[in-house]
Amino acid sequence: MPKHYVSLVGGLGNQLFQYANARANNPEEKLQLIFEFGDKKRQHGLNKEIINFSIDNYDLITFTKRLFRVKRIFHNLILRTSSPSKSQANFLSIRRFFHSFAKVIFNYLHLGTISVISQTGTDYSKPGLATNQKNTFQIGYFQHYKWDNCELIYRHLKSINLKNPSPNFLDYRNSLSSKKILIIHCRLGDYALEKNFGIPTKRYFDNAINYHLNQMKYDELVLFTNDKSGSDKFIDRKFKARVIAEDSGLSASEILELMRLGSGYVISNSTFSWWGAYLSRSENPVVVCPTPWFIALKEPQGLIPPNWIRIEHQ
Repeated sequence: MPKHYVSLVGGLGNQLFQYANARANNPEEKLQLIFEFGDKKRQHGLNKEIINFSIDNYDLITFTKRLFRVKRIFHNLILRTSSPSKSQANFLSIRRFFHSFAKVIFNYLHLGTISVISQTGTDYSKPGLATNQKNTFQIGYFQHYKWDNCELIYRHLKSINLKNPSPNFLDYRNSLSSKKILIIHCRLGDYALEKNFGIPTKRYFDNAINYHLNQMKYDELVLFTNDKSGSDKFIDRKFKARVIAEDSGLSASEILELMRLGSGYVISNSTFSWWGAYLSRSENPVVVCPTPWFIALKEPQGLIPPNWIRIEHQ
C-alpha cells in the first residue's frame, strides 16, 4: 500500500487545515505526519500541538537527514509559490513555473517514489491525486472547508477532544461551562510582522461586538489574545471582557479547546480563531469575521462559510 506523507507547518490553525485536507483525500489510510519542515525561527515553527487532540490513524515520521537541507529548500519553494500576494498576480506564469519546477526536483530527491500533492493558492483548489499507487507527499496550506467527504471530515473534526488536559485547563473550563459566552479573538504579536495579512481595526471589533450584543444576551465576554497589553488598543474596556492571554499557562491546543465553548464569536483573520468558531460545541453559533480577510493577499475561496457575518475592518 502507498504511504501518505503530510507536511505540517505553521501553528495549530494551519496544521488543522493541512490535516483535514489530507484526511479528506485519504479517509481510511494511515497518515504519515511530518513536522521537520517548519520554520525554526518562529515560536510555533516545529510544534506538534495537533497531536494533543484525539485525531487517529497516523504515524509520526522523523524525516531522513540525507539531503535534508536541499529538500527543505524545494519544499519551502513549493509552499511559498502556493500563496502569492496580490502584487504577484502579474507573475502568475513565472510562479507556476517555479512551483512545478520545485515539485519535479523534490520528487527527484526522493528517487521518483512520491507524487507531490500541492495547490496553486492557499484556499480551495482541487488537487490532482496520484493514480499509480505512488506514495503521496502533501505540501501546502489548504485553507478551506470544501473537502471531499466534507460531512465525514466535519463530524470527525467536531468529535476531537484533548487527550491530556492540564489542571489549569480544567479550572478554566469549569469556570466557563454552563454559560452563554461571546468569544473574541484578537490576534496580534506575530501578525504585526505579517504585512500581507493586516490586523482588524478597533472599529471592526467595536462593530462586531455591538452586533452580537444587539442580537442576544451573553453571560460573559471572553477575550483570547496573544498580546494582552496590545489588545487594549483594539478592544474597548467598556465591554468588560475577561482576558485569557497567551501567557496564561495554557497550551495552544488547550486555548483552542476553550474557544470551542462559545455561543457567539468575533474572530480575527486567523486560522486559529477560524477553527475555534468552526469547531464550536454550540449548535449554530453566530460568527462574525472581517472582510476583506487579508489586506494584501487574494481573498480566500471556500474559507468563509456562507452563514458567517462579514464586517469591514478597514
